[in-house]
Amino acid sequence: MMTTRQQQPLDTKNLLTELSKLGWAKEHHSSTQPIPTDFTALYFMGRSHPVLLAPRKEHILGRRTPGSTKAPTFDISAIYPEAQTVSRQHSSIIINEDGYRFIQDLGSRNGTWLNQEQLEPHKQYPMPNGSRVQLGNVVFYLFWER
Repeated sequence: MMTTRQQQPLDTKNLLTELSKLGWAKEHHSSTQPIPTDFTALYFMGRSHPVLLAPRKEHILGRRTPGSTKAPTFDISAIYPEAQTVSRQHSSIIINEDGYRFIQDLGSRNGTWLNQEQLEPHKQYPMPNGSRVQLGNVVFYLFWER
């Protein structure tokens, strides 16, 4: 059973410090710009800049494949081409009315992991700021401001 921490907005002025606490070396990222209010920043391992997800109630994370009718709202393979273990509709990030983030595995083949614990499919889990998320072989950290 997963334990949850209370979700708190992150002071983005200290983003490099927070990432280094999570095991990231300074050379893995070069952006120290603040996260715009209500955006969600995804920091992918091995990538130097975050991906910003615009404010919306739900983001479907997955991998776009030619001819598929199941297109995600965020195509991980566009920035991470080696994401072959990510399903077409792998997981969703849900943002509630208070701005807190939740994650849900959508029945993916290779699973969704939150802070190194595998999630049950089709169940929402709260995502504390700075959470480590793994979709198949793709790892990222999630940060946000409210």
